Amino acid sequence: MESDTKRVYYLENGGEARIAVLAESLVETLATQARIARDLRQENGQENGT
Repeated sequence: MESDTKRVYYLENGGEARIAVLAESLVETLATQARIARDLRQENGQENGT
């Protein structure tokens, strides 16, 4: 188990960068899901004649 000092060191030296990368990845994933949902709605609308 890591000591509290090591945990603090890792958070201060790289933790913020890792969080930023994870946040960016989450935003990209959500945007992709939104595009897929929009595309599916458009396809269903075209197939249903609406």
